[in-house]
Amino acid sequence: MSDFFKFMFEIPAGEQAEGTCFEKPIIFPCKADDLDNLFAFLFHRAWKDPVYRSKEELISLGTLAQMWDMSDALQFVTKNLDWNLDFTGPERLYYAQKFGVPKWAEKSVRYVLTSLNGAGGMEASSAGRLAVSIVVLLMEGEANLIRFKKDLARDIPPLPKASKCPDHSRCEKALLKGWNRVIHPAISKHQGPLWEVTSIVEEHSFSDMSLECAKALHGKVKEAVGQIEGFVCAEAGKRVENWLKSQLPSSDEK
Repeated sequence: MSDFFKFMFEIPAGEQAEGTCFEKPIIFPCKADDLDNLFAFLFHRAWKDPVYRSKEELISLGTLAQMWDMSDALQFVTKNLDWNLDFTGPERLYYAQKFGVPKWAEKSVRYVLTSLNGAGGMEASSAGRLAVSIVVLLMEGEANLIRFKKDLARDIPPLPKASKCPDHSRCEKALLKGWNRVIHPAISKHQGPLWEVTSIVEEHSFSDMSLECAKALHGKVKEAVGQIEGFVCAEAGKRVENWLKSQLPSSDEK
């Protein structure tokens, strides 16, 4: 039961109180569609199974549930938004902040940092809704990815020896030559997400390198990129999660 409504109904009604006649309607600070959505949930009117509730319906319900302190309804919303496939990125991060759900942070941060535009390319409408502290943490995470990408461009990865390679020494020389002349400059100039580095390496034809060693190199680079992204995104996500926890009225995570 919402304390808001509990106390509201305990207030003695005057003769001309809202709702006592047609000329004195009850005024709610929300849109009619949102209120209708709330009543449908409360009274099981036109009831929908959670799987059929849209992201917009859940967000609408959650917004009013939070406004009027309906903890059960808000819990219902956050539980069902958690697995909604359309609920991602900056939007998910914003509602993690608004509804107080720190556990949404890591997945949301990873989505933002590995997107084509990254944290710096978020739309103003998305970034503007986020707390400044969250935006700062996202930008720090992106800066770390850029730093690791520069390290990856500079440091030539060790070439695994393929079992069917006829001349591994020749393949290593081909890697050294191709990396310094092509791969290093290409990665250094690259402005996109880190995972596109794998495509840069795969698209280059290393002359004199066996097909087996080339495949091994691609796997090595892909593994390195995955490890870097996993580490940086997890760390950035944890920092955002901790910040969100610090903003909750209690230490209990929803």
